[in-house]
Amino acid sequence: GVSKNILKAIAKAESNFDASATSYAGAMGVMQLMPSTASYLGVTKPYDAKDSIMGGAKYISSLLKQYDQDLSLALAAYNAGPGNVNKYGGIPPFAETQNYVSKVLSYLETKETTESTEAVDQSVGSSANTLYEMASQNYTATGIAHSVKAVPHYNA
Repeated sequence: GVSKNILKAIAKAESNFDASATSYAGAMGVMQLMPSTASYLGVTKPYDAKDSIMGGAKYISSLLKQYDQDLSLALAAYNAGPGNVNKYGGIPPFAETQNYVSKVLSYLETKETTESTEAVDQSVGSSANTLYEMASQNYTATGIAHSVKAVPHYNA
């Protein structure tokens, strides 16, 4: 029930579609799930693109429900943990989390994301334009690849 574009924006911000990414805090895979979060979500192969993306989709879906479909709060909780969002009554005052929310939202709103999404979809073929295939291919293309540092997740 989560938009493919939201998942793509999160995957781009988290790992730049790199299924083998590991953050300095230990977050793993395309969706940069922390080990405890992955375990909770039933993700047994966090470096498998499909498993990571399905886990990330399940997680952001639950956060959207928890925060009454408020995407900014759900993204903040994805990054900093729901405990921090609840503690601060909104997006926590962490520069990293504020930047993360802005980055993901900008990927949803910019022409670049639309072009990136279209280029990715074309690169994997119209019959196979799934997000996990993008990650499996560790997609990059001239002009749209970014050096995105994986951000840590904090369990509350």
